[in-house]
Amino acid sequence: MFIKTKPTALAALILGFLTWGLLVFIIIKSGGVVRPAEYPNEQGFRQAIFFFELAADGSELLSALGDPATETGKAIRSAMDTTNKVDFFFMTCYSLFFAVLFVFLLSLNRSMSQGLARAFLIAGIVLSAFMLVSDILETRVLLALSAHPNPGDMGQNLMGLHLWTRLKFVSINIACIFLAFLYLRYFGRRVWGFVFAGIYGIAAIIGIISTIVFGLRFIVEFSANLGGLGWLCSAIHAGIVYFGKPIET
Repeated sequence: MFIKTKPTALAALILGFLTWGLLVFIIIKSGGVVRPAEYPNEQGFRQAIFFFELAADGSELLSALGDPATETGKAIRSAMDTTNKVDFFFMTCYSLFFAVLFVFLLSLNRSMSQGLARAFLIAGIVLSAFMLVSDILETRVLLALSAHPNPGDMGQNLMGLHLWTRLKFVSINIACIFLAFLYLRYFGRRVWGFVFAGIYGIAAIIGIISTIVFGLRFIVEFSANLGGLGWLCSAIHAGIVYFGKPIET
């Protein structure tokens, strides 16, 4: 499968830094990393947004967001709403970034068979689509929950939250595993192959554990941080490839 490397490298470079820029903007706009209302908490969460996304029931939502009648509860909800509104732009960027990374890495892995390359390309596009759709639906639920006057009585709203949040994380984790393989295949035994594969692979493993082991949900924060580092490294690598010596005309 012949894919021109330079254009895909430029696309990965732009989307990578745009994704990072939006992430920084979200943090600044929200007033920094927002702690849960109950911190420290029994569940181990350090960031309100992840506790909010992975809350098991109404009582945990109350621990994450606080009482809406208090100043703390109002401040956290305001920060979460800001995060989730900007997230519509952020999720679009990171989903496209994942898809472009697959195309970029397939352009570098020229010795890969046509069939395998096509399978990876389809997988990358499908996973990126699942990330985007599930994140959109998750964020709509989150905005509805943060506006609810009684966070301890959410009813069946959390069923949708559980479904879309886990589908989003599963899609991201599987994509990270594939990216780890593609980086390792491209770099081979060079140190950068192990660096990229390690970052994405470990992020995926931690993310999967956080999804299937209830008591370890909080480690999704470490997975997200490591995955974010992977995005930055990928954007820098794409820039090196784009501004480096010509690869093809």
